Amino acid sequence: MVVLLSALPGLLVTGCGPEVVTTGHHSYLYKTPSGREILTTQACGSVTDPCNERYRRVTITNDPADEEFWQFEERVQVRALIGIPYGRMPQDVNVIGTQEQCEAVRATVKDPTDPCKGPFYFRRDER
Repeated sequence: MVVLLSALPGLLVTGCGPEVVTTGHHSYLYKTPSGREILTTQACGSVTDPCNERYRRVTITNDPADEEFWQFEERVQVRALIGIPYGRMPQDVNVIGTQEQCEAVRATVKDPTDPCKGPFYFRRDER
């Protein structure tokens, strides 16, 4: 159970699947209490949930004039509830900024990864 809980925060702050880089699709920009911005496909809560105040919808574009992000795939170790590893789950990690910033984040990840790919671009939607 501890392994599952420690894996959950990673799932909440990253985008899953290729849809995050498809032009015209919408994602979300989440601002953590410390001010860090995270690009994700995971919507949060309901209309009355206060976490929605920290989410902002963005549109993925092909326009280099918009904000840049890069993406790498992390393969997270999957474990049974009793702790036995039985495979890896691919998970996309989006890094707002340059390729160098993406590679610096990737270098801190302990699970196997693929090199950063991009650039991709997004535009913050009106509130």
